[in-house]
Amino acid sequence: MSKNSGAGLILASFLLLFAPSPGGGGLEKQNTRSAALPATAVVTYVYDGDTVRVRLPDGTEEKVRLVGIDAPELDDRRKKVHFLAEMAKRAAYLALGRRNVRLEYDWERRDKYGRLLAFIWTDDAGLVNEALIRDGFAALMSAYPFRKDYQDRFRTAERSARAAGKGLWRREPLPTVEEKDAGRELGRTVSVRFLCRGLKRSQSVVVLEGESGGFRAVIPRREAGRFAGLEAVSHQRLVVSGLVEKSASGSEIWLFDPDQLTGSDRRK
Repeated sequence: MSKNSGAGLILASFLLLFAPSPGGGGLEKQNTRSAALPATAVVTYVYDGDTVRVRLPDGTEEKVRLVGIDAPELDDRRKKVHFLAEMAKRAAYLALGRRNVRLEYDWERRDKYGRLLAFIWTDDAGLVNEALIRDGFAALMSAYPFRKDYQDRFRTAERSARAAGKGLWRREPLPTVEEKDAGRELGRTVSVRFLCRGLKRSQSVVVLEGESGGFRAVIPRREAGRFAGLEAVSHQRLVVSGLVEKSASGSEIWLFDPDQLTGSDRRK
Protein backbone atom coordinates (compact mmCIF):
# COMPACT_ATOMS: atom_id res chain seq x y z
CA MET A 1 0.00 0.00 0.00
CA SER A 2 1.36 3.42 -0.95
CA LYS A 3 1.71 6.35 1.43
CA ASN A 4 -0.96 8.25 -0.48
CA SER A 5 -3.46 5.41 -0.36
CA GLY A 6 -2.81 4.90 3.35
CA ALA A 7 -3.36 8.58 4.09
CA GLY A 8 -6.52 8.54 2.01
CA LEU A 9 -7.86 5.59 3.96
CA ILE A 10 -7.21 7.34 7.28
CA LEU A 11 -8.89 10.53 6.04
CA ALA A 12 -11.93 8.61 4.79
CA SER A 13 -12.24 6.82 8.13
CA PHE A 14 -12.02 10.14 9.98
CA LEU A 15 -14.73 11.72 7.83
CA LEU A 16 -17.00 8.70 8.24
CA LEU A 17 -16.59 8.80 12.01
CA PHE A 18 -17.58 12.45 12.31
CA ALA A 19 -20.06 12.65 9.44
CA PRO A 20 -23.55 13.99 10.26
CA SER A 21 -26.27 11.42 10.77
CA PRO A 22 -28.92 11.10 8.02
CA GLY A 23 -31.17 13.40 10.02
CA GLY A 24 -28.42 16.03 10.39
CA GLY A 25 -26.87 17.38 13.55
CA GLY A 26 -23.30 16.02 13.43
CA LEU A 27 -21.23 14.82 16.37
CA GLU A 28 -23.02 16.89 19.02
CA LYS A 29 -26.38 15.45 18.04
CA GLN A 30 -24.99 11.91 17.91
CA ASN A 31 -23.62 12.29 21.42
CA THR A 32 -27.01 13.56 22.61
CA ARG A 33 -28.70 10.55 21.10
CA SER A 34 -26.25 8.00 22.40
CA ALA A 35 -25.97 9.42 25.91
CA ALA A 36 -27.44 7.07 28.50
CA LEU A 37 -30.88 8.16 29.65
CA PRO A 38 -32.77 6.81 32.69
CA ALA A 39 -35.07 3.85 32.09
CA THR A 40 -37.32 4.63 35.07
CA ALA A 41 -39.00 7.73 36.48
CA VAL A 42 -41.96 8.99 38.53
CA VAL A 43 -44.59 11.11 36.80
CA THR A 44 -45.01 14.31 38.81
CA TYR A 45 -47.35 16.33 36.57
CA VAL A 46 -49.61 15.78 33.57
CA TYR A 47 -49.77 18.75 31.20
CA ASP A 48 -52.23 17.28 28.71
CA GLY A 49 -53.01 14.06 26.89
CA ASP A 50 -49.55 13.62 25.41
CA THR A 51 -47.08 15.52 27.63
CA VAL A 52 -46.01 14.92 31.24
CA ARG A 53 -43.27 15.87 33.65
CA VAL A 54 -41.19 13.18 35.34
CA ARG A 55 -38.70 13.01 38.19
CA LEU A 56 -35.64 10.97 37.28
CA PRO A 57 -33.66 8.78 39.72
CA ASP A 58 -31.09 11.53 40.25
CA GLY A 59 -33.82 13.95 41.39
CA THR A 60 -33.90 16.11 38.28
CA GLU A 61 -37.16 16.68 36.43
CA GLU A 62 -37.78 16.51 32.70
CA LYS A 63 -40.70 17.27 30.42
CA VAL A 64 -41.60 14.20 28.35
CA ARG A 65 -43.55 14.06 25.11
CA LEU A 66 -45.17 10.69 24.42
CA VAL A 67 -43.91 9.43 21.07
CA GLY A 68 -46.29 8.68 18.22
CA ILE A 69 -49.51 10.15 19.61
CA ASP A 70 -51.34 13.44 19.29
CA ALA A 71 -54.01 14.52 21.79
CA PRO A 72 -56.36 17.52 21.40
CA GLU A 73 -55.02 20.88 22.58
CA LEU A 74 -56.36 22.41 25.79
CA ASP A 75 -56.13 25.94 24.37
CA ASP A 76 -58.54 25.04 21.53
CA ARG A 77 -61.73 26.87 22.54
CA ARG A 78 -64.06 24.92 20.27
CA LYS A 79 -66.37 23.23 22.76
CA LYS A 80 -66.10 19.69 21.47
CA VAL A 81 -62.33 19.83 20.98
CA HIS A 82 -61.74 21.43 24.38
CA PHE A 83 -63.92 18.79 26.05
CA LEU A 84 -61.95 16.02 24.34
CA ALA A 85 -58.70 17.69 25.41
CA GLU A 86 -59.84 17.74 29.04
CA MET A 87 -60.82 14.07 28.82
CA ALA A 88 -57.48 13.16 27.25
CA LYS A 89 -55.61 14.96 30.03
CA ARG A 90 -57.70 13.19 32.66
CA ALA A 91 -57.14 9.80 31.03
CA ALA A 92 -53.40 10.47 30.93
CA TYR A 93 -53.49 11.50 34.59
CA LEU A 94 -55.34 8.33 35.61
CA ALA A 95 -52.83 6.20 33.71
CA LEU A 96 -49.68 8.07 34.73
CA GLY A 97 -50.21 10.54 37.57
CA ARG A 98 -47.77 9.91 40.46
CA ARG A 99 -46.91 6.53 38.94
CA ASN A 100 -43.60 4.77 38.68
CA VAL A 101 -43.04 4.33 34.97
CA ARG A 102 -40.58 2.83 32.54
CA LEU A 103 -39.23 5.03 29.77
CA GLU A 104 -38.33 3.56 26.40
CA TYR A 105 -36.58 5.72 23.83
CA ASP A 106 -36.50 5.74 20.06
CA TRP A 107 -33.78 7.05 17.70
CA GLU A 108 -34.62 10.70 18.39
CA ARG A 109 -34.25 11.36 22.11
CA ARG A 110 -35.43 15.00 22.22
CA ASP A 111 -37.64 17.27 20.14
CA LYS A 112 -36.86 20.82 19.08
CA TYR A 113 -38.30 22.13 22.36
CA GLY A 114 -35.86 20.07 24.40
CA ARG A 115 -38.47 17.61 25.66
CA LEU A 116 -37.55 13.98 26.08
CA LEU A 117 -39.31 11.73 23.60
CA ALA A 118 -40.40 8.41 25.08
CA PHE A 119 -42.71 5.46 25.05
CA ILE A 120 -44.06 5.18 28.60
CA TRP A 121 -44.93 1.88 30.26
CA THR A 122 -46.76 1.09 33.50
CA ASP A 123 -47.40 -2.27 35.12
CA ASP A 124 -51.17 -2.10 34.75
CA ALA A 125 -51.73 -0.14 31.52
CA GLY A 126 -48.76 -1.50 29.56
CA LEU A 127 -47.66 0.86 26.78
CA VAL A 128 -49.58 4.00 27.70
CA ASN A 129 -49.04 5.69 24.33
CA GLU A 130 -50.91 2.82 22.71
CA ALA A 131 -53.62 2.69 25.40
CA LEU A 132 -54.50 6.36 24.93
CA ILE A 133 -54.95 5.79 21.20
CA ARG A 134 -56.97 2.60 21.74
CA ASP A 135 -59.38 4.41 24.08
CA GLY A 136 -59.87 7.29 21.65
CA PHE A 137 -58.09 9.96 23.70
CA ALA A 138 -55.31 10.48 21.16
CA ALA A 139 -54.59 9.84 17.51
CA LEU A 140 -51.62 8.25 15.81
CA MET A 141 -49.04 10.87 14.87
CA SER A 142 -46.96 9.47 12.04
CA ALA A 143 -45.53 12.76 10.73
CA TYR A 144 -42.33 12.01 12.67
CA PRO A 145 -41.20 8.43 12.03
CA PHE A 146 -40.57 6.05 14.92
CA ARG A 147 -40.00 2.32 15.26
CA LYS A 148 -42.14 0.43 12.80
CA ASP A 149 -43.47 -2.28 15.13
CA TYR A 150 -44.95 0.40 17.39
CA GLN A 151 -46.31 2.30 14.41
CA ASP A 152 -48.16 -0.87 13.42
CA ARG A 153 -49.51 -1.34 16.95
CA PHE A 154 -50.64 2.27 17.19
CA ARG A 155 -52.31 2.09 13.77
CA THR A 156 -54.22 -1.03 14.85
CA ALA A 157 -55.26 0.71 18.09
CA GLU A 158 -56.55 3.71 16.16
CA ARG A 159 -58.55 1.51 13.79
CA SER A 160 -60.13 -0.15 16.82
CA ALA A 161 -61.04 3.22 18.40
CA ARG A 162 -62.49 4.48 15.12
CA ALA A 163 -64.58 1.35 14.63
CA ALA A 164 -65.96 1.63 18.18
CA GLY A 165 -66.61 5.38 17.86
CA LYS A 166 -64.54 6.15 20.95
CA GLY A 167 -63.45 9.62 22.04
CA LEU A 168 -62.08 11.55 19.09
CA TRP A 169 -64.02 9.33 16.70
CA ARG A 170 -67.48 9.65 18.28
CA ARG A 171 -69.98 11.11 15.85
CA GLU A 172 -73.11 10.91 17.99
CA PRO A 173 -73.90 12.74 21.26
CA LEU A 174 -72.61 11.08 24.40
CA PRO A 175 -74.94 8.41 25.77
CA THR A 176 -76.84 9.52 28.90
CA VAL A 177 -77.30 7.18 31.85
CA GLU A 178 -79.00 7.54 35.22
CA GLU A 179 -76.84 7.79 38.32
CA LYS A 180 -77.76 4.26 39.45
CA ASP A 181 -76.16 2.93 36.28
CA ALA A 182 -73.06 5.14 36.30
CA GLY A 183 -70.94 2.46 37.97
CA ARG A 184 -71.35 0.25 34.92
CA GLU A 185 -69.66 2.89 32.75
CA LEU A 186 -66.26 2.98 34.47
CA GLY A 187 -63.57 4.13 32.06
CA ARG A 188 -66.09 5.43 29.53
CA THR A 189 -67.00 8.98 28.56
CA VAL A 190 -70.74 9.48 29.09
CA SER A 191 -73.32 11.90 30.46
CA VAL A 192 -74.86 11.06 33.85
CA ARG A 193 -78.23 12.42 34.96
CA PHE A 194 -78.62 12.69 38.73
CA LEU A 195 -80.49 14.47 41.49
CA CYS A 196 -78.08 16.60 43.51
CA ARG A 197 -78.82 16.20 47.20
CA GLY A 198 -76.25 18.74 48.32
CA LEU A 199 -72.94 20.47 47.84
CA LYS A 200 -69.82 19.89 49.93
CA ARG A 201 -66.62 21.92 49.92
CA SER A 202 -63.13 21.05 51.05
CA GLN A 203 -59.79 22.79 50.61
CA SER A 204 -59.21 21.00 47.31
CA VAL A 205 -62.58 20.15 45.75
CA VAL A 206 -66.27 20.95 45.52
CA VAL A 207 -68.49 17.86 45.48
CA LEU A 208 -72.00 17.58 44.08
CA GLU A 209 -73.50 14.57 45.82
CA GLY A 210 -76.01 12.34 44.06
CA GLU A 211 -79.19 11.36 45.83
CA SER A 212 -78.25 7.68 46.02
CA GLY A 213 -74.83 8.38 47.54
CA GLY A 214 -73.22 6.15 44.93
CA PHE A 215 -72.41 8.87 42.41
CA ARG A 216 -70.91 12.32 42.66
CA ALA A 217 -69.49 15.07 40.46
CA VAL A 218 -66.19 16.60 41.60
CA ILE A 219 -64.89 20.07 40.73
CA PRO A 220 -61.30 21.03 41.60
CA ARG A 221 -61.43 24.05 43.92
CA ARG A 222 -59.19 26.05 41.58
CA GLU A 223 -61.82 25.66 38.82
CA ALA A 224 -64.93 26.23 40.95
CA GLY A 225 -65.05 29.98 40.30
CA ARG A 226 -65.81 29.30 36.65
CA PHE A 227 -69.02 27.41 37.52
CA ALA A 228 -71.78 29.98 37.98
CA GLY A 229 -74.68 29.25 40.35
CA LEU A 230 -73.15 26.35 42.24
CA GLU A 231 -74.87 27.36 45.47
CA ALA A 232 -78.24 26.78 43.80
CA VAL A 233 -77.68 23.24 42.54
CA SER A 234 -79.01 21.43 45.62
CA HIS A 235 -82.25 19.57 44.87
CA GLN A 236 -81.81 20.09 41.16
CA ARG A 237 -81.60 17.42 38.52
CA LEU A 238 -78.26 17.81 36.80
CA VAL A 239 -76.46 16.27 33.87
CA VAL A 240 -72.67 15.98 33.95
CA SER A 241 -70.49 14.75 31.10
CA GLY A 242 -67.04 13.23 31.40
CA LEU A 243 -64.95 10.20 32.13
CA VAL A 244 -66.54 7.92 34.72
CA GLU A 245 -64.07 6.96 37.45
CA LYS A 246 -64.19 4.73 40.48
CA SER A 247 -64.67 6.45 43.83
CA ALA A 248 -64.69 5.24 47.43
CA SER A 249 -68.49 5.13 47.45
CA GLY A 250 -69.16 4.16 43.84
CA SER A 251 -68.40 6.32 40.82
CA GLU A 252 -67.65 9.93 39.96
CA ILE A 253 -66.99 12.36 37.14
CA TRP A 254 -64.49 15.18 37.48
CA LEU A 255 -65.51 18.52 36.00
CA PHE A 256 -62.94 20.96 34.63
CA ASP A 257 -65.11 23.09 32.36
CA PRO A 258 -68.60 24.58 32.95
CA ASP A 259 -69.79 23.00 29.70
CA GLN A 260 -69.55 19.63 31.43
CA LEU A 261 -72.42 20.59 33.76
CA THR A 262 -75.99 21.37 32.81
CA GLY A 263 -79.24 21.50 34.78
CA SER A 264 -82.57 20.08 33.70
CA ASP A 265 -85.11 20.98 36.33
CA ARG A 266 -85.50 21.99 39.98
CA ARG A 267 -87.08 19.42 42.25
CA LYS A 268 -90.64 20.34 43.15
